[in-house]
Amino acid sequence: MSNNMLQPMFDLVWDSGVIFLKWLFDGWIVEKKDLNKFFKSAGLKNRNEEYPEVRKQMGDKYLVNIPVSLNLDDFKRYQNALEIYLQNKINMSLSGNFIMIEPRYELKELIKYKIPKKTSDSIKFPIGESENKTMVLDLKENPHSYIVGTTGSGKSVMTKVILTSIVSLYKVAELELYLCDLKMVELNLFRNIEHTKKFVYTVEDTTQVIADLLEETKKRYDLFMQNEVTNIFEYNKLPGVRRLKYQVLYVEEIVLLLEDKKKSAMKLLKQLIAISRASGLYVFLTTQRPDNTVIDNVVKANINNRIVLKCEDSKNSVVALDQEGAENLKGNGHGFLKNGSNIEEFQGYFIEDEKVKEYTNKFKKVENAEIKVKSIGMKNKATKTNEEIKEDLSNNIEDLSFLDNL
Repeated sequence: MSNNMLQPMFDLVWDSGVIFLKWLFDGWIVEKKDLNKFFKSAGLKNRNEEYPEVRKQMGDKYLVNIPVSLNLDDFKRYQNALEIYLQNKINMSLSGNFIMIEPRYELKELIKYKIPKKTSDSIKFPIGESENKTMVLDLKENPHSYIVGTTGSGKSVMTKVILTSIVSLYKVAELELYLCDLKMVELNLFRNIEHTKKFVYTVEDTTQVIADLLEETKKRYDLFMQNEVTNIFEYNKLPGVRRLKYQVLYVEEIVLLLEDKKKSAMKLLKQLIAISRASGLYVFLTTQRPDNTVIDNVVKANINNRIVLKCEDSKNSVVALDQEGAENLKGNGHGFLKNGSNIEEFQGYFIEDEKVKEYTNKFKKVENAEIKVKSIGMKNKATKTNEEIKEDLSNNIEDLSFLDNL
C-alpha cells in the first residue's frame, strides 16, 4: 500500500484523536488562530498592499504592527468579523506603535460594596472590579481624580463609594473633607460627618474654599522647605512636629464653576491641582458632560485618575478618555479607569443610601451636646418638689431654719 493511500487514513485518525483530547481535557488544548491569515482574507491593508502582522502572541493576546496610513479605526471596522474568527468578544487598543488585541470578558453587573481594610498610611481604597483584579485608587501615587458620566451611568453611586471608604478608613484626626455640592443633592449624606470641615453649595462659596485650600497648600510647602522635606509623608514622620491632616476636596459638577462672575473659580482650581500633589490635598471633580473648556489640557495634565463611566456620545468620550468607547458602556457603574496611558474596563461597586447611612452614622456630628445636657439638667431641677430641694440644700447649709417658710 502506497504512502499516498495511507495519508488520508492517518489524517482521519489524527483528527479524531485531537477531537477526543479536546473533549477529554475540556478546552485544555486550544486551537491556535492565525491572525495574519485573517488580515489577508479580510483585505485589511494599506495602499502599498502591506498587511498587519502579529509581532508577538501572549496566550490569547496579540500584539500587531500597524502598516503606514492605517489606524485603530481601520482595525475596528473588522471587529465583528474578528470576534467570529476568534470565537470571543475582543478589545482593541493602541499599545505604543502597535495594536493590542485581547479577549473581553463579561464583568459582573452588580458588585455590592463592602468597607475595605486599611492597608497603608497613604490614601488607598478600591472602587470596583475588573475581569481579573480589584481596581484601586492610590492617591499617594495619583493624587487627583475626575469622574465623568451621564445620567444613569453610576456617577452618584461612585461618589458615595469613594466618600464612604474615605470616612470609614481614616480618622477625623487624620483627614478632613471639603465638600462643594454645586448640584445640591449628591453630597448631602456626608454633610454632617465629623470629617467634613466645609460643606458649601454655591459657586461663590466653592471659589472661597478653593482659594483657602490654595493658601493652606502654600503654607504647607513653606513648612516642608523649613524642615528640608518634599512631601506630607516625610513631614509627618519628623519627630516633634504636629502631624498634618490629609485633605480631600470634592467638587460636584465642575461645569457650574463657569458661572463664576469674577471668572476666578476655574483659574484657582487649576492652580490648586497643579501645585498640591505633595501637600496631602486630594481633589475629586465630577461632571455629567465633559467639555474642552472645563477638562482642558491643564486639567488632564494634572489629573491621573480618570474614572469614565457611560458618556452621552463619542465626543464626550474623547474629551474624557482620549478615545472613543465610553459611549458604548452599559451604565450602572460600568466604566473605564485611565491612569496615564493605561486604560482598564471595570464594574464599580454598588452601595445604597441606607448602607451609606449605616456605615457613616457613627461619625455623625453631635451638635450642641453641652447645651442639651445643661437644658436637661435645668428641666430636672424644675420638676423637683420642695422636700427634694430642702434635702439638696441641707447637704451644703448648716442653718436650715429659713426652710420652714418654704
